[in-house]
Amino acid sequence: MAIALNNRTLFILFSIVYIARLLIIILIKKDRVHFKNEAKKIILLVYGWMLISTTLFPILIPPVGINRVTFNYNVLGLFNYTDIRIWIYNVLGNIVLFIPMYFCININYKALSGKCMFLVSLFISVLIEVLQLVENVSGLADFTSRATDVNDVILNTLGGMIGWLVYETYKKLKTKE
Repeated sequence: MAIALNNRTLFILFSIVYIARLLIIILIKKDRVHFKNEAKKIILLVYGWMLISTTLFPILIPPVGINRVTFNYNVLGLFNYTDIRIWIYNVLGNIVLFIPMYFCININYKALSGKCMFLVSLFISVLIEVLQLVENVSGLADFTSRATDVNDVILNTLGGMIGWLVYETYKKLKTKE
């Protein structure tokens, strides 16, 4: 019998780790907790949870065996959908998934240049696709429809760049006022 680590499990795990971190700061280090900084970290944490739970979960323990592994390295496959709902879910979903990334990075760390944001989005997207491949090969994922897809990498990176562009446009408009 396999146990599935799913979105809820990941959220509970993140919450426990975060609360433990706060308790260490307050009780052991005797530092003050700044609400604004903690709110920023919570935003990043929730986005990270959303990204990981959407792309990598559920994970089955023990593994169920090797699944059918599929690779899509055809960029033109982006236009081969027969159902518009599946196209919207896949294309827009992959773009929208990475749009908040720049906001979450920017409010917690220093602002990234467009080139740096491109590289961060590309790296994280490739990492997710590699982890999905490992999940399929190892049997940790029970997704027979999950494929390692070059289009996901392209669309995720595009979403990261759209997030960067929206924020930079907003920042320029705000400084003109």
